[in-house]
Amino acid sequence: MKLGEKNIKDFKEEKHGKVNIKNAFKVSCNNTFAKLGLKLGYDVLKNQAEKFLFNKEIYIKDDYAKIKIKPAVYEFKERDDFSIGISAIGQHEVKVNPMTMALMTCAIANKGTIMQPYILDSIVNYRGNLKYKTKPEKLSESIDVKTAEKIKDYMILTVKEGTAKRARHNIKIAAKTGTAENVSGKEPHSWFVAFAPADNPQIVIAVVVENGGAGSGRALDIAKEAILNFLNR
Repeated sequence: MKLGEKNIKDFKEEKHGKVNIKNAFKVSCNNTFAKLGLKLGYDVLKNQAEKFLFNKEIYIKDDYAKIKIKPAVYEFKERDDFSIGISAIGQHEVKVNPMTMALMTCAIANKGTIMQPYILDSIVNYRGNLKYKTKPEKLSESIDVKTAEKIKDYMILTVKEGTAKRARHNIKIAAKTGTAENVSGKEPHSWFVAFAPADNPQIVIAVVVENGGAGSGRALDIAKEAILNFLNR
């Protein structure tokens, strides 16, 4: 996809042909989402990113601890077509961290709602009596239920047939791979987000491995192992 003097292309330069959004998600087609980003425009993309808590400080907190997480960033001065298109696939000046990506994935697993993250779930004394319990608290209504369900279906398909096939298991896992290309010329950073079981989520996970290759590589292996251990499988 040529925008001005620059090109946007897929990481592995695979030819996807004509694809709809569902299949573009499954195969991680950069051109599709760059084109959608251009149709939506900078302001719409930024507004939706902020519903996913970009450009905002996030605190992991309960009554006993408060830890500030560095904000994810969707904001830049250069707003030409190339900048907007490539930002729509998570490149350019878009900055994220594993906590932000985990909370975004939580929104999909939780029908559009992001909950306040906390460290301490409960305190029980030596007799087994409950002395303290953290109260669940909504942090953001990021997307509507219908959209969350549709993205969940796309994530399930990505594991079943797409870039996350190596995450397949008899437990239904919903996932998305990510490849953050590295301007230094080294191997790209490997990203993977997932939740499971897909139809009754118990765990959400986000993994990044610096210089770990494509998202279907080391980050996927770590996330799958963590999910199966958590679910005792």
